[in-house]
This record gives sequence, C-alpha cells and structure tokens, in this order.
Amino acid sequence: MPSLDGLPGDEREWIGRFPHLEQALAHPLDRRRTLKLMALALAGGGLAGCDPGTPDRGFVSAVRAAPGVIPGVPNVYASAHVRDGYANGILVTHQMGRPTKVEGNPGHPSSLGATDVFAQAAIQDFYDPDRASGPLHDGMPAAWQEVTTALQVLRAAPNGGVPQGASGLRILTGTVTSPTLGAAIDALLAAYPGAIWHRWDAIGRDTVRQGAELAYGRPAMVIPDLRQVDVALAVDSDLLDSAPSHLRHARAFAGRRNPVQGPMNRLYAVEPTPSLTGAAADHRFITAPAACDEIIGRLAAAVLRNEAPSGGPDWLGAVVADLRAHPGLALIHLGPDHGAQAQAAVHAMNEALGGRGRAFDVFDAPDHRPARPTSTLPALMDDMENGRVRALLILDVNPVYQVPRFAAALPRVPLRACLESHG
Repeated sequence: MPSLDGLPGDEREWIGRFPHLEQALAHPLDRRRTLKLMALALAGGGLAGCDPGTPDRGFVSAVRAAPGVIPGVPNVYASAHVRDGYANGILVTHQMGRPTKVEGNPGHPSSLGATDVFAQAAIQDFYDPDRASGPLHDGMPAAWQEVTTALQVLRAAPNGGVPQGASGLRILTGTVTSPTLGAAIDALLAAYPGAIWHRWDAIGRDTVRQGAELAYGRPAMVIPDLRQVDVALAVDSDLLDSAPSHLRHARAFAGRRNPVQGPMNRLYAVEPTPSLTGAAADHRFITAPAACDEIIGRLAAAVLRNEAPSGGPDWLGAVVADLRAHPGLALIHLGPDHGAQAQAAVHAMNEALGGRGRAFDVFDAPDHRPARPTSTLPALMDDMENGRVRALLILDVNPVYQVPRFAAALPRVPLRACLESHG
C-alpha cells in the first residue's frame, strides 16, 4: 500500500478528516483494519447525506381538511391540457389533495374522454422537484413583495419606462386560444398603448393559419370530420397524433375501421418520416421531404384542372382516381411543415372534391387576435439588441432554449419577467 506522501493533495485532505483512517493507512501491514475503517467512513458519508436537515419547528398534523376532501374518497377535477396553444379537456383524480391519475374528459369536444401520451405524462409534472413553487430572482427564491414592487415601478413609468412614442413594454407568448388570457393581454395593451405583443412557437402552425387565410380570405380553421370520410390522403400529416383535436380525429377514424359497423374507410399516407398517421394507413408511401410539395403540385393539377397525373410516382394516378370516385367523402390533409401556398392548394382541392359540410367544415379561427396586429420574434430580438425594450413579459414559452440569439440579447432588457411552471 502506498504511503500518504505519494497521494494528491485533495485525497490527503479527505483522508485527514478521519484520524483513525489516516493512522491505519500509515501502517500498510494492517490491511484488514484499514479496510474496516474505509468501509465505516464511506457508510458514514452516505448516512450524512440522508439527513433531511429540517429543524424541529413543532410541526403538528392538519386539523382542518380542505373543503370536499374525505379520506379514502377520490376527488375528480375538470381541467385542460394545453399543447401548442390548443386545449384538450382532462379529468384529474386526487386522493386527499394528491393528484394520482389523468384521463380525458368525455364532455370535452376535443378529447371525448381520451388523452395522448403528453397528458398521461403530465401526472409526473405535479411531483417534479424542479417545478416552480414561488417567484425566483436570478435563480434564487424571492418574495412576492419584490415582484409587486417591480411591477409598481413599471406602472408608474410612462409607456413602460421609455419616452412617449417608443415601445418599451413587450409581451411574448405562444399561440393563445384562451379567451381569458386573450382578454388580459388586450387590457394590458390598452393600458400601455406603446406595448407590442409578440407571438412565437418552437414548433408552430403559422403556415397552416396563413394557408387557410389565403384560401378563404379571412382567419379560418378547417376541421375534418373523419366519421364522414371514405377516402383520405395524408401528406406528411399530423392528423392523428398532434394536430388540434387529434384525439377526436383518431376516435372518428377508428370508428370507421370496424367492418361489422359499416363500410370501412381507406387512408393513404405519404410521408418522409414514420408517424402514427402512416402506421394506421392502408397504403403508406415513403418520399423525400422536398418531394412532398411536388406531389401537392401534381395533385392540384389532377384535381383542379383534370390533368392526367404524369411524371410523378406510380401510385399517384390510383390515389387521384380513388379520391375522384368518392365526391363529398374524400379528404386531403397536409402537415404544418409546408408553406402557405401548399396549404391553400390543399384547401382548394378539398373544395373541388365537394367535401365541405361533410368531410370537413370551415370555422372562425380560435386564435386570439387583438385589435393591433402582433409582431414576430425576429422583430423583438432586433429591438432587444438595439436597447428599445425596457420590460419584457414572457408567458409559457422558452426561446432561450431554442434561439441562441434571443438568449444573447435578453440581458440587455432591464426588466425581465417569465411566467413558467419550471424555473
């Protein structure tokens, strides 16, 4: 066994904390005693880490239960799981105040009693040790009074703390479909006429919104009704796994897959990467991402101008013939990763196939739209870098993680506030 003199300084310092161990290591012949003391030292260090460190403050058991809590009887609360700005109704089961299960709300039109994997996993979020339990300032717990004081200073300053006419107060959110949150943002914008609302999503559906507005001349949302669809073509589609109301679409699609209950539907999927929609398809065709727009163009030529499909993949002619053979009961769906022009072309084809009112319908867009138009994240970053942003309120988005330029510009904003479940 080597002597202590040959050990590095940090190791000698660690051994010096245990005098008996240091003496044993100084006598290399007593190997058995050395091993015993090393085991004792390691065990003692582990036990020290188990000390909760909570001082005795005279804790007592609760003598008044929360309203409606009965031991042994679960409580079920209706809530919503929001994904990309769109809500699915859920039911959260509590056992004496502890959430134990998340399920779909049968009374909610977007979930119909079902949930996706993200809503099921949300139960772990309630017990996440990193979940925020109060305000933080520079990563350290802060009192609510500090938050109130900072907001009072902001309210007292004209137009967010900058000269009149400049836009020093900014709000950054994702997609907002909540009327309550939308009304609160409108009230803030009315109180500060120079404020600007910026919207940004890490994985957004901007092209879908732009394509619908381009096709119908107004903010609109196209909602398929797969209960009525006999033939569907999904092009790089998220219809069954992540699109708004995808739980409803999945249930409607599955309801037409039982031959005992009536004629079955047929689904064609064209996609560059595997998806749930492709896994459920009767016929799945693999293509390159860049080729999807080309396929949309050839489909548009065949459906809108009655041109014979030529130069495309072998299966294109059979798919077009199947769509044409089911007027009013055929649907084409395109995923959000494609441009507004392609989205508008798909809407035009669905109208030409006669599916409106049966295979799909058109509704007003649920996105909250203020009286003044919103701005983009690049415009916000430009103003942050040039010192034109004095206060920034971030609601439930995390561009610091996805956009390095935003992270670099954020320290230039004097007052920054983020409302998020995790710090």
